[in-house]
Amino acid sequence: MQHCTKDLLFYTSMKKILLLGFLFSCFLLQAQKHDYNWITGYDGDGGGIATSEANEFGLTLSSFLDEKISKKYIFAKIWMAETNTTMSDKDGNLLFYTNGGILHNKDSKVLKNSENFNTSKFHDAYPSGLPIRQAIIAIPHPNKEHFYYLIYSRMEIEVSVFNSGLNYALINMNGDNGKGEMIVKNEKILKDSILWGNITATKHANGRDWWILQFKENSNRYYRVLLSPTGFEVFPSQTIGDTLKSTLSQVCFSPNGKKFALCGVGISGTPAKFDIYDFDRCSGLLSNHKRLKYYVGKEFAAGISFSYDSKFAYTFSRTRAIQWDLSAKDISTSGDTIAFYDGYKEEDKYATTFYLSQIAPDGKIYINSSNASKYFHVIHTPNKKGKDCQLQQRGFRLKSWNTFTMPNHPNYRLGPIDGSPCDVLGIDNIPVALFRYDQDTLSPGFVTFTDLSHHEPATWQWDFGDGSPKINSQEPDHLFLKKGVYNVCLTVTNKYGKHTACKTINFGTTATQDADNQSIVQVTPNPFREKIYVALNEVLAQPIFHLYDATGKNVINKPLYYGITEIDTQNLSVGFYLYNITSGSEMIAKGKVVKVE
Repeated sequence: MQHCTKDLLFYTSMKKILLLGFLFSCFLLQAQKHDYNWITGYDGDGGGIATSEANEFGLTLSSFLDEKISKKYIFAKIWMAETNTTMSDKDGNLLFYTNGGILHNKDSKVLKNSENFNTSKFHDAYPSGLPIRQAIIAIPHPNKEHFYYLIYSRMEIEVSVFNSGLNYALINMNGDNGKGEMIVKNEKILKDSILWGNITATKHANGRDWWILQFKENSNRYYRVLLSPTGFEVFPSQTIGDTLKSTLSQVCFSPNGKKFALCGVGISGTPAKFDIYDFDRCSGLLSNHKRLKYYVGKEFAAGISFSYDSKFAYTFSRTRAIQWDLSAKDISTSGDTIAFYDGYKEEDKYATTFYLSQIAPDGKIYINSSNASKYFHVIHTPNKKGKDCQLQQRGFRLKSWNTFTMPNHPNYRLGPIDGSPCDVLGIDNIPVALFRYDQDTLSPGFVTFTDLSHHEPATWQWDFGDGSPKINSQEPDHLFLKKGVYNVCLTVTNKYGKHTACKTINFGTTATQDADNQSIVQVTPNPFREKIYVALNEVLAQPIFHLYDATGKNVINKPLYYGITEIDTQNLSVGFYLYNITSGSEMIAKGKVVKVE
């Protein structure tokens, strides 16, 4: 858990409302992990199809606790269509999720009093989930813990389909014995014909409130909506840029809130459009509009995301991914195609093309497909230029089929603009240390560290826990020379304070493993909880890790690779397990491991 200390008071001694600002800053530091759980899934409503994990229909819960993605199968009577958002509490525990028509609590049951929220003739036509991109988003109440807003499009059908405005609902997570209760629903924020979906948000420069932008249909006018402790306020509209129409498109703010972008459709020879603006977090006004017409072809483009450090933008058409350098003198000439769709088809018929994207808490960008698929594509290092960003097609395998859906999340970890005219609440950017690490598959002792710290850190210091000198660098690589357990700590500072986060990296061996093969294979940790790591120190022919429970039932068969292979064990019960590792017909190691709570 993140924490604040009394030392931080000295850094805010010149601020007004000093104690209030300090306490609220501490609250904000803790309220960061609202996007740490994603729910996706295809035909999870049962229907005689989603009967078990074995047939791969149902829901996948992807979690980012400890800033590493893990996955779990869920069976629930809900189909997560294109409209999708989830909400977790400040510590990253799942609270609720919705497809825009049905709202489930953490137990995958309908959240109390949420029946008939967001209803219309259009919604009645899609009872299993709305087919509209970014048609809902969840925002924590600006100053009431345990209260959350759902903000959603009001889709209608008359002669044709249109979006008649923006509505909201309010959820009290103290209700229904902590499972949540909807206490307000279907209240209007904005009434006008606006673009379908395309809801996103970013923090106001005061570090507490939220801006939501909505574009009027078939125009270049947009509305500024501010969410504050007193509720929603619609500011005078602004006219800027070119005309926008409802199409296959996605919008997002850069993580630092300085840019706003929309990537839109290009079909039958019309150019795919990438609209990008500067954004003023004080006034909510856009400026410096650029429209980049970057591709002409018989396919659509709909995906847009920014790198974690806000230096690059990524756009996705069905067959190509393009990186844009936002520091270039002319952004329009900076487009670099980092990948073309490789032609792979699920079951030889579902093309795993590119579609919608989302930056995740682990700093990676995940991209879904415009067809049924069991994979997300992954950009592993989006802060790096060109192909060094490492786009891996089908880099993350889901537990279930997915169709079109990608959770819609803003950046919940954005603070105020210190010293700006809007910096009036006494909230400071007290830095929060956060990082992930990735081990080299060929040299397990070589580790790359990725900084995920937020709230404007100015300095970084790493202690690798192996006796080596501390490093003052934002994203270092490090070689651990010996096996063992290392406590790696990152300390970040700025003029308002400092914070330290630590993670344990295990290069040890198990005590129950065959002594003759300890130099070849290491299985750690023992006892284990949610993961087992198997390290191979030699290249072997078709190595496989087999795990058996106390009854002799084979519960895991996992192909291994030279280096370290991570094995997900969170669905296993507590108890003793036997394992063996085979290479072809030869058993090269065996042993016993224990799972604990």
